[in-house]
Amino acid sequence: MLKEPTPRELETLARDLGKRPVLIAGICEAEYRGRAESRAGPALRLAICKPDGTFLLHNALEKREPTNWNPAPSRQSLEVRDDLVVLRSRRLDVKEEVIVYFHRVLLACSLPKEGARSERSVFSLFRSEEDMKRLIWRNPDVIEPGFQPVREEVECRAGIADVVGYDADGRLVVLELKRARAGVDAASQLRRYVEAFREERGEEVRGILVAPSITDGCRRLLEKYGLEWRRLEPEATDRDGKGDGQRTLTDYLGD
Repeated sequence: MLKEPTPRELETLARDLGKRPVLIAGICEAEYRGRAESRAGPALRLAICKPDGTFLLHNALEKREPTNWNPAPSRQSLEVRDDLVVLRSRRLDVKEEVIVYFHRVLLACSLPKEGARSERSVFSLFRSEEDMKRLIWRNPDVIEPGFQPVREEVECRAGIADVVGYDADGRLVVLELKRARAGVDAASQLRRYVEAFREERGEEVRGILVAPSITDGCRRLLEKYGLEWRRLEPEATDRDGKGDGQRTLTDYLGD
């Protein structure tokens, strides 16, 4: 990561264009030339140059859509003109180009491709908590060896528990399922279920939060309440929805 890079450092970074992802952030203007012409005034923006030639220029403070872009196949180049850094993206199939004039570059970097995965290969998620239930019933050991689910949607005075079962030692286990990252609300909800089952059944009850990941606050509450967390990742699926046993996006991003 280059912070307020020198012209020489930017010239070195330019060698990575078309080979590695390159990101440049700073105060810039942008000009589009093609089927029409347009110009964007000075603003803080982020330029993204991908190895396949895709180019995106985003306003760093607002909006989801890019200010300008070029799809692949395109080619980017970078040059330093006195106090001006010029990033040019030219399409190879039609006469269109975007020219970005950086008055001040704040950050710049290129990213390694090692270990990167194409989006075509795997994108995984639980479409719903029902997916998680089916996975748990099909393979209870994803919770822990010896776990046996008994019922779903079990009512108690605190609400409806997602799954209830027994561990290898015969203790009642209450599962609270979250399809995405779980926060403190999930930990508090699980605590209420566990306390309700203990009071109603008069027996030892374990509570396990099941989610792909949890926040730090959630982790602290679970420890405080004597509850547990089990990481349950979505099964990898390709774009046809067929499992292929590959790693998921979460494997690369972690918590």
